Amino acid sequence: VQQAHEKKRLDAALVEFLLSNAPLDHKAAAINALAWDYQGVPRNWVFFREKLAEKYKLDPDQVEPRLTSQESFCLGYITARDSHGSPSFAVPLLKTARKGLPRSFTVAMVATIVDAQVVRSQWDKIWPITQKTLRDKSLKMDMRPQARDEILKYMRLYEKHAK
Repeated sequence: VQQAHEKKRLDAALVEFLLSNAPLDHKAAAINALAWDYQGVPRNWVFFREKLAEKYKLDPDQVEPRLTSQESFCLGYITARDSHGSPSFAVPLLKTARKGLPRSFTVAMVATIVDAQVVRSQWDKIWPITQKTLRDKSLKMDMRPQARDEILKYMRLYEKHAK
C-alpha cells in the first residue's frame, strides 16, 4: 500500500502483490492508493490487463473471461480508478467479482462505490445504493473497520439527498 501511495502507478512489484494470495482488502487499499487519472489517459488498467494477458498467454482483449474473481475485482477497481469520469467500463468486471465472491463486503462496497459513480449526478440515488450493501446480512466483513468507516463517512454525505 505504501509503495502504491508513493508511486501512484502500477509496476511489476505491485502487480505481483495484486496477483498474490494477499487479503482482498489489502489489495483494495493498494489500488485505492493509486493516483486518479483525471486526464482520461488509461495507464494502470492497461498495464494490469497486459500483465494478466501475459499470465494467461492471451491477447489483452481476450483475457477477461479467464480471470479469477479476485483478478476481475482488481481489474475492475483499477479501471474505475483510471476512468473516474466514466466508470461504467468497470461495472461488468465488478459484477463478475461479486458473482464469484458473493459474501465479500470488500467487493460489494467497491462495486457500490462504482455504481454510485455511475449515477453521481443523481445524488438522491447514491445513499440508497450504499444502504442496500450495508443492509446485506450475507456479506462477511473482510474489510478493516477504519477503511469501512472512511468510505461510509464519505458516502453519508449523500444521505440527506435520498428520497
